[in-house]
Amino acid sequence: MYNPEFPELESVVFMLMTFGLIIFLLLMVRHAMRSLNIAEADRRNTLRRIGIPLILWLGALRQLSGMHFFDNWSAVPPRIFFMVAPAMLVVILFMFSKKYALYLKATPAYWLVGIQSFRIIMEWVLWSLSDQGIVPAQMSWEGRNFDILSGIFGLILFLVMRKKQISGNLLLAYNFLGIGLLLNVLIIGLLSTPSPFRVFMNEPANTFIAYFPFCWLPAFVVPFAFLMHFSSIKKYYMEKNLLTT
Repeated sequence: MYNPEFPELESVVFMLMTFGLIIFLLLMVRHAMRSLNIAEADRRNTLRRIGIPLILWLGALRQLSGMHFFDNWSAVPPRIFFMVAPAMLVVILFMFSKKYALYLKATPAYWLVGIQSFRIIMEWVLWSLSDQGIVPAQMSWEGRNFDILSGIFGLILFLVMRKKQISGNLLLAYNFLGIGLLLNVLIIGLLSTPSPFRVFMNEPANTFIAYFPFCWLPAFVVPFAFLMHFSSIKKYYMEKNLLTT
């Protein structure tokens, strides 16, 4: 069976970025719980309940990718479903969680926007892998993937929001743009896999997501970006008293 060897630099950068996102989520929740004067013991328990399952999930993905579970491209449903669906289900559960809503209320709005700047790093990784013939061109900024705009605009808005309030329409526009760009690259990625759904026939096919560490991309990194966008939107509407906790 095919066992790819990915460039060390891009792999390390991607893994460090992924763990950085987990650390950010834990710090965000800890900051919110402190602001809400939640007891230290309860804070530790909550952080463990979030952090441990995330690490186990990443570990399970690594194990399954090593067993070539994800690179059966003829399987129905596509094996990528088992990467994305559980993570997106967790995102939905977070959005309906009353506790998470309380944490969002105590989280600075610019945190939820600023963290999206990680997508600048992610898009550099995709571009570099594409330049080396590992990722199809349409999944980089030289092709049809414009997700780097989410990272750039997120960084700019972060710097502005730290000093002054921005209009709600601008915040919502940014988040909906970011969601749209995520959906764009997800669809392109799916249509580039060597599956019955393939539309982009250029080589290489999108197979790198079936292997460690890049199996973490559709199974954690992309859902995390969705979570931050949805969180930003929900926080805005809660502050406008248009949503309840």
